[in-house]
Amino acid sequence: PPVVAYNLANLRVAWGRVELPWRGWSDSLLGFWRDAASTLGVPLLVAEGSTDAGAWRYPAVFLEPYYPLEEARVYLRVLALSQPTSILPWELTSDYSLLAGGGIFGDTSGPMHPTERFFVVKQLASVPPNAFHVRARCDRVETSCAALADPASGVYTVHVVNDGASRPVTITGLPAGITELRVLVTDATRGMAEGARVPVRDGVARLTLDATSFTTLVGAR
Repeated sequence: PPVVAYNLANLRVAWGRVELPWRGWSDSLLGFWRDAASTLGVPLLVAEGSTDAGAWRYPAVFLEPYYPLEEARVYLRVLALSQPTSILPWELTSDYSLLAGGGIFGDTSGPMHPTERFFVVKQLASVPPNAFHVRARCDRVETSCAALADPASGVYTVHVVNDGASRPVTITGLPAGITELRVLVTDATRGMAEGARVPVRDGVARLTLDATSFTTLVGAR
């Protein structure tokens, strides 16, 4: 149900920040944490980000194509609706590792190597440290998006998860002065692979999102 009221005295405030605990990403709940941090005048930290606290029981699930894409989708919803200062993935330990092989959690299938989840987190973090959230909206249920801006450096970032077939998209409302977008794509076979740059005209960019992919578009002026 929608959250209509809260008691600030019951919120957990640590080191001048509000901590968003693991689980629960309805629109109303994510908005609740954003508003709570804003009311208190402190940053919001997502202290336990991910989708499944029991996934360690079946560690092969981390290598399934749907798992990292679902994580990316949830992270984008958290960014768009809660506007946190930082997201810390749940337990960066061997049983939730972003790496595979090399004996990690009993995985001796090959040398240690980064997984798709590793590149999802790295791609999410590929924004200027002082970037702030700006409003972004997708008009298809198969897509999720979030946007960040750093006017001081002139860098603007749009993250998009496409949880379906390849599709053409149009991005509008890009700031004046941006003439092209750098493209980074992570999916089951690529990790932050750089694609062809996308031209921007009058604040509008058109491109095709690859199927079941996480795409980051970066523009600078």
